[in-house]
Amino acid sequence: MRRFYINMLLLVSFTLIMGCDLMTNRNVEVTMNNQHGAFKQLKHLAIKKGDTIAYDKLSTDYMDSPYDGFLQTALLMANKHDYSKAYRDVFYCLTDFYHKESNQELFVELDKKTKQMALDYLHIAGNKKEMNAIKIINELDINR
Repeated sequence: MRRFYINMLLLVSFTLIMGCDLMTNRNVEVTMNNQHGAFKQLKHLAIKKGDTIAYDKLSTDYMDSPYDGFLQTALLMANKHDYSKAYRDVFYCLTDFYHKESNQELFVELDKKTKQMALDYLHIAGNKKEMNAIKIINELDINR
């Protein structure tokens, strides 16, 4: 009889441990799904409605860990809603700004047209008084 209770206790303990582990993994999956949904919602708000707060959240996330499609979002936000930070972000995306060791590496992999496009968008952001764009323009010494 004592052996029966020990086996039952082990079975219940095992079930609880496995159940908690499954719930933890399930919560991670739900969080990841919610995060994907949040990205889609933020992108929708930015592109369709011109929501700069939603766009800034996406932009910050891009700096931390790039995700597919941000160049498109930045281009749409810049061209459709004339948002100065989006012009700067087009430059960031085209040059892969946040993953370069130095400013000399920014244009190494770019063809002439892409480099010119990156610089054009950077200058538009600078003309709109976007401070980070102005700083980069001054550092690169590419004033027009």
